[in-house]
Amino acid sequence: MAKASGGTAVSTLDDLRPEDLGHAEVAEEITAPRFDTKRLHSDPRKSPDGHEITEHRLFVIDGCKAPRSVTVFVRADVESMVDESERALDASIATCEAIVKDPRIVGGAGSVEAELARRMREFAYTFEDKTQVIVLWYAEALEGVVEALASNAGIDPLDAVLKIRAAHAQGAELWTGIDLYERRLCDSIEMGVVEPTLIKKSAFKIATEAAIQIIKIDRVLAGDR
Repeated sequence: MAKASGGTAVSTLDDLRPEDLGHAEVAEEITAPRFDTKRLHSDPRKSPDGHEITEHRLFVIDGCKAPRSVTVFVRADVESMVDESERALDASIATCEAIVKDPRIVGGAGSVEAELARRMREFAYTFEDKTQVIVLWYAEALEGVVEALASNAGIDPLDAVLKIRAAHAQGAELWTGIDLYERRLCDSIEMGVVEPTLIKKSAFKIATEAAIQIIKIDRVLAGDR
């Protein structure tokens, strides 16, 4: 409530000062139907007179001047759609947060992975020992993202990887990626397919650390079945 109204939370009314007060045009309690039918069926709530409660009681604060906290209602016909919408909303908020922290973007559509794979291959050939093989495998893993994008769009993964690999090797634009709708290579920036730099860097870092942890496993102890 303090974030929404712009006020300051206090522990007791004795500590309340005029400058601690917030502003809101509307502050009222309302009732809304309970749409979580699964929970309603498994855990019905009863009123003091024994009737089943089929409504939520909500306290609404609206008309704030500069709210720093908002509430988003997600509704759908089935529970799975609500969960999917919630995950999409969380991802969108996380993306906005990443842009605020680091206002830089890179091209999507597999362009970053394809360009990094090309440079990793060039880097791999500077080694004359088994390190070369490891770096080449890393490049191959990066191209796995391109394969996944193509496969999800119904495009042959091998054809997609070969085309985008050849394009970047021949000096194509840095952000050349796959247009999944037109099934062709295109500049991802011009398509409007971009990703926050912070999220992309975090994805590479987390994936690399996970691979390192798996490589360190030298024994698996199976329990009794």
